[in-house]
Amino acid sequence: MSSQRTNLLYGVGLDLALPGLKFTQLNVYRRNNEQIADNWQATLVWGAPFQLGGQSFLYDGFIDWASGSSDQHANLNWTSQLKWLASNLWQGKSQVWLGVEYVWWRHKFGVTDRPQLRSHENNVNLLLKWHF
Repeated sequence: MSSQRTNLLYGVGLDLALPGLKFTQLNVYRRNNEQIADNWQATLVWGAPFQLGGQSFLYDGFIDWASGSSDQHANLNWTSQLKWLASNLWQGKSQVWLGVEYVWWRHKFGVTDRPQLRSHENNVNLLLKWHF
């Protein structure tokens, strides 16, 4: 039995023009899952650039919610990043971002959280992004 799964998502998306945000998008999908029951997903993504002390920052991220079904629990993933555009210091052609990422999952991948199998997750990650 292969550990790989094929999941097909199809749906609609809306670009939302919200004040102060570079982008905001809302997508609603039907998830056609290969090895588990089909379900629904909604995804919200955003990007909020701002200036502070003459420096450029970006707060962006996404929230994924997937409905439960007969063989999986509803789950929620909120992942966001706060980044500083460090490459402004040397005016290079490529962008270098430094920051932190926060990940918050409940019932990761639809697995019910229990003492012998934890499916809730909270973590903070250091971030280095290089756009060249």
